[in-house]
Amino acid sequence: EIAHLAALGLRNMLITFTSCQRSETGALYDLAFQRMNATERLPAATSDGALIAWLRFHLDRTSQVLRALRHSVVSMDSSMDRDGVHSVQLEEIILAKDQLLRLLSVAEEQSECIESLSAAFDSSSSFRASASLPILLAKAGSTERTAIRLEKNLSDLRERSEGFEHQMTNRRLAVLTVVSAVFMPLTLFTGIWGMNFQNMPELSKPYAYPLALSFMIVLAIIMICYFRRAGWFD
Repeated sequence: EIAHLAALGLRNMLITFTSCQRSETGALYDLAFQRMNATERLPAATSDGALIAWLRFHLDRTSQVLRALRHSVVSMDSSMDRDGVHSVQLEEIILAKDQLLRLLSVAEEQSECIESLSAAFDSSSSFRASASLPILLAKAGSTERTAIRLEKNLSDLRERSEGFEHQMTNRRLAVLTVVSAVFMPLTLFTGIWGMNFQNMPELSKPYAYPLALSFMIVLAIIMICYFRRAGWFD
């Protein structure tokens, strides 16, 4: 049960194997097991061919994870267009962005590794193995470019989600502003009529209390209608 393989692609190449418990390898063991049992042959029956096959396995694995992440991003984009921006949480976008950044770093390291191997392979290497390196390099570059495009898409989704959050915050602040504006004159009248002066003719009127309440209610309704016409509740 191989959990990790380290290879040095030089003339006297050394391949080392490190084993551990299968439970510690996660999904990597099953992927490696399926690849090793496939009918696909090595590019060449040499240590260089084994290295090329192992690099191809990791490139395919990175590409597979990136395709799954791209499908998730497309689903979030479609959900935003169909059900509204609120259907996707900002935390989901941030989590996908973190996964993408890790994938992008892996893709960049794979490209650098293949470029170094291309420079290290000389005429003593087998022709079939060395001819596979440009193909692997092109695939690694394609994966890296796809990750960069996906990063831009996630940035757009994050901007849409943050814009929606800002819009909702502004709406809440607008409601609080309207409520404060409506109760401000009512508070003023309450403070005036609550003064402890002896000569206040309004307090001696028999219908002063219902008239005062009616006046406050009418004033509040007028102010609410004004703010609604002005677009504060849109």
